[in-house]
Amino acid sequence: LTQCSFLESMYSLLSYNMRFQGFFIIFTLSSSVLSTEDCPNEKIKNDIIPLVDIATEDNWENVPKLFFVESSGRDHLLHRQACSVESAIRTNQFPVLVLMLSTHLNPAVNNATRQLTTVYEGRVHFRQVNLKTLLVNTPFDGHWNMIEKGLRGSKNKYAHLSDVIRLAVIYRLGGTYSDIDVIFMRTIQNYENFFSSDQTPYFDDNGVARFGSVANGLFNIATSKSRFIHDAMNLFLDHFDGANWSSGGAKPISVAMKQLCQNKRSFSIQEFTLEKCNGLVQFLDPNLFYPFKWEESAFLHDFYTQQKWEDIFRKTVSVDFFQSSSESTSKILKRKYYGASFPAIVYLGPLFCPVAYDSQKLY
Repeated sequence: LTQCSFLESMYSLLSYNMRFQGFFIIFTLSSSVLSTEDCPNEKIKNDIIPLVDIATEDNWENVPKLFFVESSGRDHLLHRQACSVESAIRTNQFPVLVLMLSTHLNPAVNNATRQLTTVYEGRVHFRQVNLKTLLVNTPFDGHWNMIEKGLRGSKNKYAHLSDVIRLAVIYRLGGTYSDIDVIFMRTIQNYENFFSSDQTPYFDDNGVARFGSVANGLFNIATSKSRFIHDAMNLFLDHFDGANWSSGGAKPISVAMKQLCQNKRSFSIQEFTLEKCNGLVQFLDPNLFYPFKWEESAFLHDFYTQQKWEDIFRKTVSVDFFQSSSESTSKILKRKYYGASFPAIVYLGPLFCPVAYDSQKLY
C-alpha cells in the first residue's frame, strides 16, 4: 500500500465513521505522509495557466500538427473533450494543440483537465484564440462585424464560431483540424490535403458511391495560405447564415472544392483526386473517418459485443461522435456494469483515452 493510497483510504474511513456518532477511529499521520509533494497524482493544480495567443507564434506555421478548438469560452475541457485530445496524442507523433477562447487554462476545474495536463505535459499545447488578431491578414480580415452579426442570430453559435476559427487557423498555419468529439484509433499523419464526408452515400448508374457534400469535422491542408482555403473563406462570407447549420462549414468547403476541381457532380473518391484538383485537395474514403455517418450516430450508443466493435473499427482512423448535433445526454457506465454488449465508448475509452475515460465514474 503506497503512502498516497494509505492517505486516501484513511480519509475515506474517517469521513465514513464521522457519519456515525457511536463509533470513531482516531489516527495520527506523520507530516511526510500528509505532504502532497509525495503524491503528485493526487495534487490539485490550483495554478491558473495564462495562454499564449496562437496568432503571435510563427513557429507553428507549415509544420505537421493537429488542432482542436474549444469555442464555448470554458477555461477547461469536458471529460469527453479530454478523451478526444488524449486519443490524438496517443496515436500521433506530431504536436497536438487545443485552441481556446479563454485567456487561461484552469486544470483544477475537473479531474480530466488536470490529468491530461499532468500525464501528457509537453505533448499537448493549449493556446488562446483572440479573434481580433487571428483574422488579420486572412480573407476574414475586415469582415468581423458581418460575421459577428451572423453569430448573434445563430442557434448553433459555438459550432459556427468554431467554423470561423478552424478556417482562419488552417489558412494562417496549415495542419490538421479535428472536431473535439472525434476519437482517434490510428495515426492521421499519413493523410494530407484531404476532406471527406459524414453523409450516407448514394450509388450512381455505374455503381460509384457519391456524397452530397464534404464535412469539415476532420481535414488537413498541409501548408499555410492555401488557395483552396482562401477561396473557401471568401465563399463563407458569401454564404454564412446563422440560421443555417452548414452555411459556415460544409457549404463553402463543398462549393470551393467543386470549383477548384472543375466538377459539378456529387463527390466521389474516383473523381476528386489530387491530380484532378491541382494538387491542392482530395476527397478521401469516408469509411476511414466516419464509420458511422451523421445520420447513423445514434448507433454509437447501441450495445454491441467486443468482437462486433472490433470488426466495425478494424480499418478506421477515427470516429466522430457528433456531440454538437447529437441529442443524446445519456451517461455511460464503466465496463463492469454491462454484460456481453455495451456502447462504443466502453470499447474505445480504455484503449485510446484511458486517462480521460477513468477521470470520472460516469462518462
